[in-house]
Amino acid sequence: MQAIIARSFFSSSDVTEKDPASWTVTKITGGNTNQLYCISGMNKSSNGKKNNKNSIPNSVLVRIFGAEGMIDRDVETSTYSSLAKQGLALKYYGRFGNGRMEEMLIGWKTLTEEDMMISQISDEIARQLAILHTTYVVPDHLIDYHDTRIEGGAQPTLWTQLYPWLERALQDQQQQQFKNEYDTDRVSKLQPSLATLKQEIDWLKLRIIDPNSSIGFCHNDLLASNIMMENTNTNGTTPTLQFIDYEYGGINYYSYDIANHFNEYAGGTAEEDNSTPNYERRPSKEQQIKFIESYVKKYNCSNETNTNATTVTMNDIFTEVNGFILANHLVWGLWGILQASSEGCEDGLDYIQYAKCRFDQYRSDKQKYLSTFTKLN
Repeated sequence: MQAIIARSFFSSSDVTEKDPASWTVTKITGGNTNQLYCISGMNKSSNGKKNNKNSIPNSVLVRIFGAEGMIDRDVETSTYSSLAKQGLALKYYGRFGNGRMEEMLIGWKTLTEEDMMISQISDEIARQLAILHTTYVVPDHLIDYHDTRIEGGAQPTLWTQLYPWLERALQDQQQQQFKNEYDTDRVSKLQPSLATLKQEIDWLKLRIIDPNSSIGFCHNDLLASNIMMENTNTNGTTPTLQFIDYEYGGINYYSYDIANHFNEYAGGTAEEDNSTPNYERRPSKEQQIKFIESYVKKYNCSNETNTNATTVTMNDIFTEVNGFILANHLVWGLWGILQASSEGCEDGLDYIQYAKCRFDQYRSDKQKYLSTFTKLN
């Protein structure tokens, strides 16, 4: 691994002098889809701070891709590079066969679900999300994948994920592609079942989700561990945050991005969660409204100079978010099933247990939605 990194940053005559074998390789925990490593010792004169102007960093993040077949890594890496150039993602240092190199933040921490409940942090997440939604400019070479302004342009990833992922999950079930009989049996007992899930997705698309909801580039996976905060932040000050891991990013409904974030307060993917989200930790109605108010204020302010942009309202987004919360459960439930098929459940996250929790919560939230919102049936 060190040799690959060395060739990316140094000329062949310098590689020996830099002694890559002496660099430190540290595995980073918390990656559910990829394997993550920190390579340190490349340039000890660099202080490792964000946006350091030294061209050779002392440390880099190495990402070894996972989720085979679920993500187009060529498009995803090109998208990440463009986000980095626009200051929305950490620096991009280059691609190799099954991974890439990114900026490594020193002196920062990943958030926890408890951190996200802190009002100042939650407000800043809302503002940063609005900035992402209103400022990312799709480069010409990615227009076919991320631009909604042209006829027949990119469609929301909600639907381009749900339907193909369901088809693949059904195929895996029929061909008994899971690692053992126990996993196969657990998948067969999920409710809603894979056989009936298309009816649920169709219902969401035709009856729940407003096709006129605002769309654009979204993160789509804004859980606590995908948000970093500088450790120098103190109580009473606006925290300095950085979104990371844009691999599921793409064109989607803005309100879906918020709904996904609200669901992620429940956790479930960290080792201590035992693959079981705790939905009692989701933000209350009052907390959701406060988050959306901060988002709307920044969103509308950022779009003031854009004559083609439309304003958004708190009430509209709040209603949309509650519908997208349902769809989000099915997205990550199917993700869990596909991960179980390809990776298995014996080491680390029990993907099927996680999928079961998401499907169970879908059924619970669906009943609450039907009893609260009158736009249906």
